[in-house]
This record gives sequence, C-alpha cells and structure tokens, in this order.
Amino acid sequence: MPMWEVEHGCTLTPSQKDDLAEAITKIYAEQFATPRILVNIRFTDISQQSTYVAGKRRHNNRILAFVRPSPTRTRAEYNKLCQHIQEAWDEVIASLPQHPFNRAERTAGDEKELRTIFIMPVIGAGREVVFELPEGGKEQEWYRENMMAFEKRAAEGDEEVSDMIKDIKDRNLLN
Repeated sequence: MPMWEVEHGCTLTPSQKDDLAEAITKIYAEQFATPRILVNIRFTDISQQSTYVAGKRRHNNRILAFVRPSPTRTRAEYNKLCQHIQEAWDEVIASLPQHPFNRAERTAGDEKELRTIFIMPVIGAGREVVFELPEGGKEQEWYRENMMAFEKRAAEGDEEVSDMIKDIKDRNLLN
C-alpha cells in the first residue's frame, strides 16, 4: 500500500538496499499493522540528476513515502515513523550506531547523510495484488472481508498472497 521512494546520491550496494528495504518494511508493517507484502520500495540513483534546495544545486539523499491517509494516524505517529527510518538509514547506510545523540556524530556535507524524509498521506484509492486497498486504519476489516478471496488466490499458486496470509496470521493481525 505505501510506496517508498529512496532517492540516493551516494552509492548504495545491493546488500545495503536489501537491508534498508527490510528495515523500512519491518518498521512500517509493525507500526501500522500492515502485511509486509503491501510495502513497496523503489531505489533510484539520483547522483546524475540536478537537485536544487533554496535555488542552489545540492547533493541530497531523501526518502519519500506515499501512504494512505487516515484520521487515526497522527502527525506524532508519522514523526515517530520518520525517526525510525532515520535510525535505520544511519545504521545501514551511514554506519552510525543507534543512540539518542547520533545527530552529533553526523558530519555536515557527508555524502551518506539522509537529508530529507517526507511522509505524504496522499493515496486516496488503489489496487494491490488485484484487491481494492482498504482505507487507512481499516486493515483488520479488510483482512476479514477478503480472507476467503486471499486463500483462493493462494491456492491457485499466488506466492505473494500466500506470503501475505502467513504474515497476517503469524502477526495476529486479524484480532
């Protein structure tokens, strides 16, 4: 459901991308009780693109998340999400230890610094794995309403839907 865009000007190895994608998936799925299969992440190397901040060409690593709006998801929750994403970036990409004062260890101008995280609650409607997306905050109802259809698709060999069912059950997301 959410679409994460990791735009990086610094070089990322395949294992760094894998580790960061896993971290983002885990953080989002746990914070918002979302099946992992519905967390989409794309990495884009922007080192050859022109990025301007305040009218000046700048190097910038940024993460943009397009999510579903929900009256039950507060600004504080989105800020907490940003904090956890920053910590994951610092650990996986910038190789900074996680502790309350890691901001002090960041060096201004460091090419690995994550400069921007935007969480944009803008997905009004959509479909994923052929199913209509639920409203933000109404995932449990969606799981219950669609479980028979999920199970049918899984029985037909859809591995992603099978993984989603397992995730929903393993994490007890139906309750």
